[in-house]
Parts: sequence; structure tokens; C-alpha cells
Amino acid sequence: MRGRMFWSLLLLAGCAEKAPPAAPPPPDDRVIATVDGQPILQEDVSPATRMEIFRRELDVYTLLTTEVERMVDERLLAAEAARRGRDVEALLAAEVDEKVVPPTAAEVDAAMVEQGAPEAARPRVELYLAERARIQRRLDFMASLRGATKVEVKLVAPEPPRMPVDITGAPSRGPASAPVVLVAFLDWRSPMSAKCAQNLARVMEAHPGQLRLAHRSVLRGGDELGLGAAILAEMADEKGLFWTVHDALLLRPTAWSQADLHDVARQVQVEPERLDAARQDPTWLMRMKKAMGRVQEAGVTAPPVVYVNGRWFGGTFGYEQLDRVVQEELQRAQGAQR
Repeated sequence: MRGRMFWSLLLLAGCAEKAPPAAPPPPDDRVIATVDGQPILQEDVSPATRMEIFRRELDVYTLLTTEVERMVDERLLAAEAARRGRDVEALLAAEVDEKVVPPTAAEVDAAMVEQGAPEAARPRVELYLAERARIQRRLDFMASLRGATKVEVKLVAPEPPRMPVDITGAPSRGPASAPVVLVAFLDWRSPMSAKCAQNLARVMEAHPGQLRLAHRSVLRGGDELGLGAAILAEMADEKGLFWTVHDALLLRPTAWSQADLHDVARQVQVEPERLDAARQDPTWLMRMKKAMGRVQEAGVTAPPVVYVNGRWFGGTFGYEQLDRVVQEELQRAQGAQR
């Protein structure tokens, strides 16, 4: 009796120690190749390739959207012209050309001052304002036609990829345990990158303790001041003062100059002469080349770009859109913890 019980217990123990069932194979639409039966999945391709695919899909979507808009306008104009018993050209003449108000002398004067145009350019400025008013009038007219007609566009914009972004060695601020990590790829001299940096500072302040922000520098060919700023940022990072440089250059309300760069260098105990010499130093130039390699690996070609938990975000989209994406990622992280 005891023998049978022993073998029964042993059999049960053996069953308990069986390996768990194998994971189901990935769906066929994710497999792009196999090697000895092992799949290579769409998500396995490099970040740079995934971003290039997304950009091309976005180009196709943009082309289709432009063409759809043109075709919709054509049909709306044709239908309205038929309703009124005239041709499209006569309709546009009556609703657009004849309703455009020519620019006043004061408006031309203001535009010339804004553009810094000489007096000889006055006819050209006046023509530009008149054409701009005509375009706006046509847009308003088409909007009125669309408002009176059911128009449904079924095109769906491609989803940007979500992918891991390496921040090894990148300067960062915010807790390492933060549920949302933002990786900013910024050009030190671009007004758009400066605006993006300001939006990032604002969103960090709006969600204290919940975000971590990492920085990657993007360099433009021939931009000596940008190169100097990137080198100074790395010099400062070695002293734990990267964010002093970042905030002084990217969060300032106006563009900065060589003199401003030297002032910031002094703030972080870097001699301006050392900084200027580093721009010609092969060692520093190789470091900058390596930094740009990390940018290319992330699929970034035109800054500003921000990855929010690996989710691509165009840095020119504005604060409201950035905050919306951050809140979505915070909610996603909270859902994963439940």
C-alpha cells in the first residue's frame, strides 16, 4: 500500500515539474523571414529602418490625402455649379474673385515693414496680399460647401512605430524609476528645437516625479556654433552640469551667439579657449561623430524629435499634443500595474 502511494506521489510530482506549454507561434503577418525555422519579425528590424518605413507610409498617406481633397473639391464645385445653372469657372469668379477685398494701403505698409521690403517691392507685396486674400476666400467658400454636404474621408494615417531607444550615457533629469521616459533629439541652434525644449520643460513641471527626460544632440553640417554647444554640453556633463548648458542655451527666449556660448562655458568652469580648440580636436570630433551615429540608429533625420516611452512624437506638434501623449503613456503605465 505504502509502495503504491510512493509511486503515486512521485508521478504527481513529475506532472508538476513538466515544462510549461510552448508559446504560440507569432502570427504570419508579423514574420518576414525565418532562419532554420526561427522567425524574424517585423519588430526585429532596426529602429532606423522602421522609421524610414513610417516616413514612406506617411508620404503615401499625404499624397493620397492631397489627391482626395482635390477630388472632393472638384465634385463639390461641379455639384454647386450645376445647382446654380452655371459652369465652375463662373461660380468661382462670382464666389471668390468678385468677393476678394483688395489690400488697403495701410495693410501694404504694415506688410512691407514686417518683411523689411524696400519701396521698389511695393507692387510685389501688394500682389502677394491680394493673392493670399483670394486663396483664403476660396478656402472659406469650399468650407461652406463641405459644411452643407456629407463628406467622409476614409483614409487612416499610419501609426508611428513604438521602439526601444538607447539612452545609455545620455544626460537625463527626473527619477530613474519614472513610468514615462522622454528622449529628446534636439538641434542646439534650431528655433524649433528650442521651442520643443521649452515644451518639454513645461510638461516635466506639469507631471513632477512621473517623467524622466534624456537628451541627444543633433548636429547640422557646417554649424560651428552648434558643434561648439554640443561639445560644451559633453564637457559640462563630465562635471554634472549638463543641464546648466541645456537650460542656458535651449530655454533662453532669444537666439544665442558665440559670446553667449563663451559666457555659458565660464558658468560651467570651461575656458572658452579650450572650447574653441576642441572644435578642431580629432578626439572631440570623433566623439561627436559617434554621438551622431546614435542619432541615426534611432531613425532621427530631422530634429526636433521626441520618443515618449519609445513612441515617436514630432517635436513641432506643440505642448498640448505632447501633454496628451504623456498622459496616455501615464495611463498605460498605471493600467499595466493593475
